[in-house]
Amino acid sequence: MHGTQRPPAMRAFCGAPTCSASGSLNNEPSFYPADACTETAAIPAAGHDVNLHYTAPLAFVTIQSWMDRRVGRNPHAPALQPCP
Repeated sequence: MHGTQRPPAMRAFCGAPTCSASGSLNNEPSFYPADACTETAAIPAAGHDVNLHYTAPLAFVTIQSWMDRRVGRNPHAPALQPCP
């Protein structure tokens, strides 16, 4: 998960103007094994530390949604979309 607002030092890594526009966000899953169930999301108006931005609640909902789908909340029931 990446914020869409990057400080100047990070723009060289992500490309201008954002990680999603430069395509680097789409390449992120290639750094993980296929069975990692990697998904990406760009949180608007957030920078490197999405937990400290006004849009942090959106980041938390995004993370919780992945956990609910891939891991599940109920230990006695399977996840809705378990990892392969």
